[in-house]
Amino acid sequence: MTTPYTTGTITLTNGNSAVVGVGTAWVLALIAGGVIFVQSATGNVLPIASVVDDTHITASLPWQGASGTYSYALLPDTSYDRQVLANANALAQIIQALQKPSVNALASLAPAADKLAYFTGANTAALATLTSFARTFLNDADAGTALSTLGVSAFAKTLLDDADASAALGTLGVSTFIKTLLDDASASAALSTLGISAFAKTLLDDADATTALSTLGMSTLGKSLALATSAPNARALIGAAPVAAFFKATAGVATVGTSISTGVSVDWTATGASIFGLGTFSIAGAADVYAYGFVNLYSLSAGGTLFYTSPELTILHKANGYDRIDVPYGFQGLISGDSYRAILFLRTNTGTVQVDQTQIYGLNV
Repeated sequence: MTTPYTTGTITLTNGNSAVVGVGTAWVLALIAGGVIFVQSATGNVLPIASVVDDTHITASLPWQGASGTYSYALLPDTSYDRQVLANANALAQIIQALQKPSVNALASLAPAADKLAYFTGANTAALATLTSFARTFLNDADAGTALSTLGVSAFAKTLLDDADASAALGTLGVSTFIKTLLDDASASAALSTLGISAFAKTLLDDADATTALSTLGMSTLGKSLALATSAPNARALIGAAPVAAFFKATAGVATVGTSISTGVSVDWTATGASIFGLGTFSIAGAADVYAYGFVNLYSLSAGGTLFYTSPELTILHKANGYDRIDVPYGFQGLISGDSYRAILFLRTNTGTVQVDQTQIYGLNV
């Protein structure tokens, strides 16, 4: 059994881990560690953390008893004791490490062929497939062998082995001229290599059609005409009035009597403020009758509102004859872009006539 060291006395302070010796020679006695037993009914055992010098020791625990000077017995540890303690500490650390959630995550996996463990989170793990092919790839000694394992051809390997872009282009069979084109630092330099003139380069550099037309020397009006999307737009640019024409006819024989009958109607969208036209119909009959015709204009954009009626044109049809009636109409004040309808109406004063064709014409300016 190890003989305790009891020379001198020790002074302790409540709540402090410093041990101060009086008449002690701890270093001289080769004390490197151990446990101090204090002669006190209220204190605690003080394991030695370190021996500072002959009269100063730092304990692993603070003194819990009253402050004062005490007799003591220091039980030094032996090399065997230190080894046992070191082994116990190492085992405790290993056990503590094995109790980590990350280790438990790996321990929960079921090993299987061609599987590799990996972490999916701080404390979670899973198995990934590691095929025999992948293992042969990972086992390759150099890049060339790895490329062969991946099925890369000898030609492709020579391309991948080229030291710079020029060498790679040469391997690909790119001509010297094309290489100089690809090597140009800017679009302007590339165009020069292609033989494009300085003027043509300024044209090709234009951001839009309008700028390109300016480069070509076209005037503002000329550019507007060139970029016009329709004939009406072009006419408007040069101050010409927009024009829209329409025509509609009906064929076949119809009987018209004293009640007003619709001859023909046509719809259009106004491109100007004025409308001029003509409504016509041809009649035949066995008796003398008066035939009448007139044209109404309606605004479809205003819900079909009637806004114009032409003067009624009258003709005396003679028995067994064949006559044509032309009804002129006109109006100013249309709204460009609005929709309109023109209708030719027919009637007689007595009896009936046969109408074999009606037509309506219009010119909107």
